[in-house]
Amino acid sequence: MMRCAPAPRALIGLLAVLTLATARPAAAQQVTTDASFVVRLSVATLAAIALDGRTGGGRYDVTGELSTRGIVSALSDVHYLGKARGSQAGNRFRPARYDETVTEGGDSKIGALAYSGGVPRPEGFKAEERGDDALAVEGQADTVDPLTAIFMVLRDQPPEEVCPPLRQFVFDGERRTVVELTRVTETADQIVCGGQFRRIAGYPSDARKGQRQVLALEVTYARAGAVMQAQQVRLMTDYGPATLTRQ
Repeated sequence: MMRCAPAPRALIGLLAVLTLATARPAAAQQVTTDASFVVRLSVATLAAIALDGRTGGGRYDVTGELSTRGIVSALSDVHYLGKARGSQAGNRFRPARYDETVTEGGDSKIGALAYSGGVPRPEGFKAEERGDDALAVEGQADTVDPLTAIFMVLRDQPPEEVCPPLRQFVFDGERRTVVELTRVTETADQIVCGGQFRRIAGYPSDARKGQRQVLALEVTYARAGAVMQAQQVRLMTDYGPATLTRQ
């Protein structure tokens, strides 16, 4: 089975980094999110993201798509499709299953994380391509998958649920990271959260060279009726300043 080329895999990881966060307890009513975003590195467009998700009744489900754009697409045309579902209790999202399909140059591969007792079990290419430095899954029961983390920050949500102090762990099948965010400024129509993304473990030793271990992160929300919507994420990456902007 084809392994994902380093550049596309790094891009998907970068986009996950740009959008990681969490939220406070979900409202009882169902809330639907239908949003699209553009990812830019400096002034260059990297990718487009579409997100379709729901929260309510103690459950959540989300579908996310990512397609490369601009010069990145010319160098390596990558399309990502992910789906995640699980339970939502208080300020916790607990995935039940995460599926992803990555297509590059016409070749596709399918992987998943199936959760049992909170422990993620890799399937498909996520099991077959685990590297020597990949972390044991038994120690990852406190984590969420990358798409769930993306949804936790980009979903439409009531103002009181936006960006409490948090320390949210994420596991992609090999690597463990953590995002720390807190509310920095607040008005009736806008909330800005600041913090950091930190790589913890599971990275190959050669991949650590030249990587920042701690990356500053800022998320801006704006009011849209009764909910707040994520409008922009700013992050200093290994390659320079990046933004994810709602369209």
